[in-house]
Order: sequence, then C-alpha cells, then structure tokens
Amino acid sequence: MAALLSLAGSEWGMAGSDQYIQFRDGRVAGHSGCNRFTGSYRQEGDSLKLGPVAATKMACSPERMLQEQAWFRMLDQVSGFEATHLVLKLKAADGKVIATLQRRDFD
Repeated sequence: MAALLSLAGSEWGMAGSDQYIQFRDGRVAGHSGCNRFTGSYRQEGDSLKLGPVAATKMACSPERMLQEQAWFRMLDQVSGFEATHLVLKLKAADGKVIATLQRRDFD
C-alpha cells in the first residue's frame, strides 16, 4: 500500500481504546483516555514533532490515569512517522516504532 505523505485532515486511534489524535491545520486534538487535549504539530517529510500539548484536568480511575500518562509520554517522544491510508506508526528519534495507530476517519 502507498505511503501517506501528509497527516493533515486525518484521525488515528489505538486499537481497543478511546485514545485518539486528529491532525488539522498545524494543530492536534484528541482524547488521552481520560482527558481531551490540544496542541500544535509540525510535519516535514516523515519528521513529526508534537506539542506543546495542553489537556483538561478531569480525574479518572487510577488505571485510566496510568493509561493517560503513558499516552502523553509517548506523544512527547514522537519525532517521526510512517503511514499508509489505514496505519500510522509513530517513531522515536532512534527510529523505533513507539505506537501503531489505526485510521478512524477512513472513507
């Protein structure tokens, strides 16, 4: 399947989770598993930088809070990506895949 060159206008989520991220006009928004978040992103080729990101401050169960903390740690580490029409692999600076997301807004 062909590589997706731009994330603009797309929405991606973790399989089996309500965590997701949307890419719109240089901004990201989504749900971290407990809270909503918004912030900026910059994409140049397959390089991707997210943030800074701001989130609401609702309290959830301890399990959901741990899930949310892991989500934000992962977003902080993103420095690149690889994507097809249906799968987005977020990568750390060393090229290691740190998250695999599925397209939520596919046609």
